[in-house]
Parts: sequence; C-alpha cells; structure tokens
Amino acid sequence: DLPFTRIRATMTVSIPPMFANNPRRGVEEMLDSLVMKYSPTLEGVLLAHSELQFLSSTALLIADSPFSTARISYSALVWRPRIGMRLRGTVSLCGPDHVGLIMERTWNCSIPRWGIDENVWEFVPGVREWGQEGEEGVDNGWWKTRMSGDPLGAEKKSVDFTVVGMTIANQMLSLTGSLLTDPLNPANLP
Repeated sequence: DLPFTRIRATMTVSIPPMFANNPRRGVEEMLDSLVMKYSPTLEGVLLAHSELQFLSSTALLIADSPFSTARISYSALVWRPRIGMRLRGTVSLCGPDHVGLIMERTWNCSIPRWGIDENVWEFVPGVREWGQEGEEGVDNGWWKTRMSGDPLGAEKKSVDFTVVGMTIANQMLSLTGSLLTDPLNPANLP
C-alpha cells in the first residue's frame, strides 16, 4: 500500500483571455501552479501532470466573463497517504514531547508523545550545543529503547510509523504518526 498513485483526473478550468490563441499553454500553466499543493479533488498532493486532453473541441464563454471555460482530463501523479497506512520517515528532530520526521525528503510528520510507547521508548535529554557565531544553539536529545538503548531510527535514522492524522493548511499536507502497536485504537488517541 504505497502513498503514490497515478490517476486520470477531470476538471473544469477557466482560461484567461491572454491564452485565447493557445489555451493548452494556459491550462498547463494553471496545472503547474497546483504542483506540490494539496488538492481536495485529488485527495492528495499533485506531484506531476501529463497527457492533457480537452474533452470538447470548443470552450464556453459565459455571460460577461472574458474567461473561457473548458472540461479537461489529465494524468496525475499524486501523493495520497491515508489514515492507517504504514510509512517510513527519517528522524529530523527529537524532543521530549515529539519526534519530527521527513518522508521522501519532502513531507513532514510529527509523532507526538502520546504516539510513543513509553514502556518501549525513553527520552534522553542532550547537552546544549552552540552553533556558529550569530547562530542560535539547539538542545539535542533522542529517544532510545529501554531494552537495548538503541536510538530511535538507529544508524540510518529511518522509522516505520502508522499515519493517525492529517492536517491540511495553506494547501500543504502534514501527517501525525504513531509508533504504538495498535495506533488506531480509540484508547490510544488523545
């Protein structure tokens, strides 16, 4: 069950008058502006589009609007994670209240403390390190297993987790994850 999918999408688009002589270019520019943004109709983040087709040989002009409208179809590559899906992320930040992950070097996931089994994991605070002159220092710390003492993510810093929540803000999608064995059990959710 991968979060990447290719679908055939259809939509109605408004084509600005400046593209009256080349509506294809206008639609492609509009689709380009949607890349890497969450789309409710695609139920995910548009990564790429291709195979643009106009579903009619003519466009419509409605009332006083200078914009023509047309139905289009296109092939879309979409990043579409789902609640309950198992994904892998790279640890980017550890704190006593959460773990921050990056997936595919692009998307954020936060695993809050309630999604970490404290019978299995323990947070170890680190020593404050200072950056270069003029930079702020950062507190280091990590989560380790109580049994072996291995850090979360070990050497490669990769962690398998279950998606338990999704947040969409400003057309950006971020995930909430869990390391619990039964993460979708209502008793394990806040």
